[in-house]
Amino acid sequence: MTVLEQRRNDYQDKILHETREDPETGALHWEASGNPVPLDMFKTAWIEAPEGQAAAIAAKTAAFLADYRANPPKIDDEQMYEMRAAFGPGETVVNVITGEKTFL
Repeated sequence: MTVLEQRRNDYQDKILHETREDPETGALHWEASGNPVPLDMFKTAWIEAPEGQAAAIAAKTAAFLADYRANPPKIDDEQMYEMRAAFGPGETVVNVITGEKTFL
């Protein structure tokens, strides 16, 4: 069995046995985390994704980004030190999700 065949079998097993179906959308979500199963898992497993899968992924991503924008992580002293070491003092680093600028 090739590595690709083994991966396909592993993904098929995970999709069939470690997910639950959302009764409203038909999308499959991981039992452990509640996150929707990524579309590439279906492709690799040679399983057709449920009709609502892409919409469920998009909704989860939008909710995550909205929460991140509302509660951006604070930059602590260690992170500031690492950014100065990486980019140099006097540079400006921009968080591409929030647009927040950090002056080093």
